[in-house]
Amino acid sequence: MASWVLFLLFSPVYIPLVIAMAIFMNAEKGNSAKKTLAMVLANLAFLFWGLYYFLSGDYEFYSRILMINVVSLLLVYPGIYIYIRQLIDPAVSFRQLIVHLVPAGIVALQSLVYYLMLDASEREQFVTVFRFAPEWGQPVMVFMFFCRIINILLLFAQILFYGFRTISILRQYSSEIQDVFSNTEGIQLNSIKVLNFVLFVGSIAAIGFYSINPVKVFGNYLVLILPLAVISVAIWLFGIVGLRQHPLPELPFVEKVRIEEPVEPGRRLFENLNHYFDEQKPYLNSELKIDDLIIELGTNRTHLSNAINQYAGKNFNRFVNEYRIGFAREYISEHKAELTKDELAELSGFGSVRSFERNFKDCIGESFSQFLEKV
Repeated sequence: MASWVLFLLFSPVYIPLVIAMAIFMNAEKGNSAKKTLAMVLANLAFLFWGLYYFLSGDYEFYSRILMINVVSLLLVYPGIYIYIRQLIDPAVSFRQLIVHLVPAGIVALQSLVYYLMLDASEREQFVTVFRFAPEWGQPVMVFMFFCRIINILLLFAQILFYGFRTISILRQYSSEIQDVFSNTEGIQLNSIKVLNFVLFVGSIAAIGFYSINPVKVFGNYLVLILPLAVISVAIWLFGIVGLRQHPLPELPFVEKVRIEEPVEPGRRLFENLNHYFDEQKPYLNSELKIDDLIIELGTNRTHLSNAINQYAGKNFNRFVNEYRIGFAREYISEHKAELTKDELAELSGFGSVRSFERNFKDCIGESFSQFLEKV
């Protein structure tokens, strides 16, 4: 086999290893999320190292590592889920999330039967023939056959649970940051949402093909390559995104300020907020958070967020950005040629020009350049 072909076939092994080492070396002190992601990529490298022998037809060697490979497979999606949980909530430790590794532990126990009760020839027979066409007179092999069915069901359950659970926590996080931060550039995690969807689809396809006999249905095992390639590339991209990902700002899920006296009614609180914005212009601070306002207004985050949602009909992020656009619009009318677009975006409190342009069009109904032509 040509050297370049071998190089290509082993790319799912060495590429995640290289990314894993880069992430581990780049991980900030105490950044558990990056360390978890590095372990996910190292596990992926081992998984594809085993699958290489399976797809190349070296069943004698693959039969030696079959159950270890299945354990590795059952660690992939939980690992991604643990990474995302630690990314959006750094207070969650790996120890708190270790329960998600239980299915892999169950398969590890099954592997004791596989390695202790079957000899080398029986293991190879199981890999090549028995798991698709069992002979009921061999009790240990029959036990492993039913274990295989259980493992496939575990994999399907894992994919469905972690796929939808990850979508749920990312959606919840996106909603939370809109109610806490006035600028959300860089913390939306849109790329992770897309990669999670790609991983979900690829995983469903791969397990679907694996659960049948690809040789009998499609003529060979190569039909597995496409979904496996999708999974592999999706996790590589998780690694590349994770390598560049800065620690996310802490979301104050627990109220940091509590007051003893009754909170003002929502409408009065909302009026005080508008008055404070008109007089003090805190929205010009690009790092403004809802927690920066609660002491000034004598309330807590829940009451203030509810007042904005109820009386403004929008979240905190949108409310603040409309004030910023109002400021920018007024400034343009009075000082049209004094500032560049970049300078005006910064002066108005936006974290980036892209955010300024997007919010300007959303609020005014036309682009910044179109508005400027009319002034």
